[in-house]
This record gives sequence, C-alpha cells and structure tokens, in this order.
Amino acid sequence: MAKAVTPAFDRGAAAPGLNSVYRHRLVLWRALCIAIVLCLFVLPAILRAQTDNETCLDCHDDSELTSDDGRMVGVPATLFGASVHADFDCIDCHISAGDYEDVPHYTRYESVDCTGCHEDAGEQYEHSVHRVGRRRNGDGAANCVSCHGSHHVLTAADSASTVHPENIPNLCGECHSGEVRVTKDFVRLPIAVPNYLASVHGQGWQEGKKTAVCTDCHGAHDSRIAQDPESHINRHNLAETCGQCHPTISAEYQHSIHGRALALGIEDSPTCIDCHDEHLIKRHEDPKARVSSEHRGKELCGNCHTDPELLAKYGIVSGVVETYLDSYHGWAVDRGSRLAATCTDCHNVHDIRSTRDPSSSVHVANVTSTCARCHERANESFAQSYTHAGALRARTADDWVRIFYIGLIAVVLGGMALHNLIVVRYELARHFRRRSGEPYVIRWHSAERVQHLALLLSFTGLAITGFALRYPDTWWVGLLGLGGHESFRANLHRTFGIVLMVVALYHMAWIFVTRRGRWALRE
Repeated sequence: MAKAVTPAFDRGAAAPGLNSVYRHRLVLWRALCIAIVLCLFVLPAILRAQTDNETCLDCHDDSELTSDDGRMVGVPATLFGASVHADFDCIDCHISAGDYEDVPHYTRYESVDCTGCHEDAGEQYEHSVHRVGRRRNGDGAANCVSCHGSHHVLTAADSASTVHPENIPNLCGECHSGEVRVTKDFVRLPIAVPNYLASVHGQGWQEGKKTAVCTDCHGAHDSRIAQDPESHINRHNLAETCGQCHPTISAEYQHSIHGRALALGIEDSPTCIDCHDEHLIKRHEDPKARVSSEHRGKELCGNCHTDPELLAKYGIVSGVVETYLDSYHGWAVDRGSRLAATCTDCHNVHDIRSTRDPSSSVHVANVTSTCARCHERANESFAQSYTHAGALRARTADDWVRIFYIGLIAVVLGGMALHNLIVVRYELARHFRRRSGEPYVIRWHSAERVQHLALLLSFTGLAITGFALRYPDTWWVGLLGLGGHESFRANLHRTFGIVLMVVALYHMAWIFVTRRGRWALRE
C-alpha cells in the first residue's frame, strides 16, 4: 500500500484563510511604516519648505510693511542676513499655533522667547528693574528687542551693534535722556544721560576714550534697583563696582572709617556717590565738582560734620568744620587758593581713619609727617601749633577776644590817626609862621623821609591785605583789586611785611650809627 505524502507549503499559493489574514496584516504594517516616515521626515520638510526664510521674505522683505493694528512687520532681508541669527529659520523663533498660510497669521504667533537659547541672560533679566517694570506696566519697560533689536541683532563686539560699549549711552538715552518720560502708572523715569554726558566719564566717552558706560555700573541684563542687595549700585556694593576701574581707591575706601562703618550696616556713612555724585562725576580740579577744594570744607565734609542730628547720633565732636573755616587754611581756600590745605590734605582722600587708629594720618604719632607734606621743616611743636581741639578751646572766649581785638584796633589806629593829625596841624602851623617871618631849615633829611614813607605804606598795606583775607566779600576788597586769586594777596602781604621789617632794622641802625640819629634819640 502506498504512503500518503504531505504536500510542501507553497508561500505563493493561496492558503485558505491564513494567507488572506497574513496579506492584510502585511499591508497595514507597510502603511504604518510609510506614515511614520512621512510624519518624521517628509511632512516637516514639506511644512518647512512652505515656511522657509525665502518664503517668509517674499512678503516681509518690505521695511514699510505693517500689520492691521499698525505694527511694523517688515524684515529687510539685507539686515536679517547680516545679523547674528542669519543662519536661523524664521519659525525657530516665531512659533505658530496654526497654519502660516492663513493671512494675517500674526494673531497665531506665540511671543518670541529668547531664553530658549539665552537661558543665563533670561534668568538675569527676570530679576532686573526692567522686568519688574514690565510686570507692573505692561510693555512699557525695556525687553530684549528694546536693546538688541528684533531681526538685525549683532554681537556686542560689533561696533555697529546697539549694545556695543561705544553705543550704550545712546541706547540708554532712548528712555533716560533729557526728555521727561512717564510710565502708564504716572511714574517718571530717571533723567540720567545728560548728567552722564557732562561727567568725566561722559566726556571721555564723547572723546572716544575707553571709559565707564551705563552697563559697567548698572549691569547689562541684571540691572537692578539700588535697594536690591544684589544690585551693582546698592550702597554696600558701590565700592566694588567702582573698584572695577579704581581698585586702589576702592581698597582704601573699604579700609577707611567710612567703609568700615558702612560694612557694619551704618547707612549714614558716605560711599562713592555721596561725595562724587551718581552720574555727574567731575574731576577734582573742576571748580564745579563736589570734591573740588572750594567745596570740601563747607559742603562735602561739612554737610555731615555740621549736621546736628548726625553729630548727636554718633557723638562726633562739633565745631571742627567751623574751626577750619576760621583758620588761615579755610580763609585762603575760600579765596580760591589751591595751595592751602583742605580736609583731605590732612585726613587723606579715601583712606580716612579715626584719630585713635595708629595708621591714621592724624594720629598723634603721624601728624608731624602729615604737616610735612606741605611744610617740609615741620616738627612736633609746629604740628601742635594748630589743632581742632586747640581752636575749639580758643573759640570759647572768641566773642570777648573779638570785642577786645576790635576795640584795640579802634584805640590804636584811631589814636594814631588822631595823634598824627594833631602833630601835622601843629607842625604845619609852626612851619608856615616861621617861613613867613624868618629863614627856615628842612626838618627831615631824605633818609628820614624815606623811612617814614616806607613805614606808612608798609603798615597800611599790611592792614589792608590782612583784612582782605579775613573779609574777602567786602566791597572795598574788590575795589582795590584784592578779590582775585589768593596768591596775589598773600605775596603782596608778605612783601609789605618784609618792607616793614627792613625799615625797622634800618631805623635802629640809623639811630645808633648816624649823628643825626643819635641827636634825635637824645632829643
């Protein structure tokens, strides 16, 4: 009997039931793969092809193109092509919730978010004063586009960039210029740029020099309000901020009595801007500067050291400014002298320390060398000849001394004038009587006339130039031409003093050496 043979499976044959199911599954699997490929590769490419830059610029390459609500939406291709984002596609930044082919499609845009690429800058901006302003005032405060531009964004190193250091004052001046700007909630923005331009920094910037601009002090993206402890312009951080360019001065200030007090939280202690101003910072040689020699005693140092509340609050000795202003140094500086000492010549400029500090320039162990800065032969006795304490003790009897001094001047000068008038009248009357009736002889020889004339002129000159120092604002000082520079008055005063001393010495020698002098002494 023959065996039954099982036929081999034929893949191409149509197997009942099984082959039909297999074919359907295979078709579905192929369709799914094709769909996946289309979604992952083909469809984005098609969409991107429909929204590539060239397609967008077909409409937007028009600098005068505006939207229905009046916004400028033109993007000149030449500007975008020169920007730092030239290799980007429009949809990399302008993400839409719908089809770009729907016109107008700007209503479908989501706001451009620069932090997707610039995360660090975005985090800094989030805490800035501008971000706070936008939260409170809508779109009034500056954002990324306000400073960097929208499509023509350049690197900060590019001199054509709005954020290049050479262009920063102009950029900030768009909001903080001399024109009054008021926000939607009626807050006035600070007017800072005009004062900056008049400052030593602004003048340097206008001359093309490398100098501080707005962002060097306020920061770029992290520009915060001054009250923020993290702000570059917070009182406790100003020394470090200014120290970026002035490291030596910053270190001196931080070791000074003012810097130490501020570090301890004493807000009344002055910092950089209290002396130099915020934006209107001028050279100390400028007569209009806060720190000029003309303003240091009366205003700069005097504003705090004559304030009754501050003096009482910290137990500061009162009267030190008054004693300085009532000294020769104060009088000379008031007349415009640049040689006479001011507060900083003795106490130092930034490294100001307590008199109890052994490293202080006015400590008892160092005061002689401090005086020697101007007076080379100064010794300990000279250094103690004038102190604030000594002047304060003298001022306790100042009113009585003043009355006595004025009275003494009136008695001496008035008595001398009256005496001379009486003598002159008597001598002239006797002279004319003798001359009318009998021959006469000359009473004074030439040497005697010269002595008296020199004495009269030198004494009168000393009195006039001395009072001109003490009372520089009186009308006769200007009338005599003594209201100008202090060096002229001082040299003239010294000249009269030398003449008086020479006349005195000559007169003493004349009395004892000449026969006429010995006869006059006996008579």
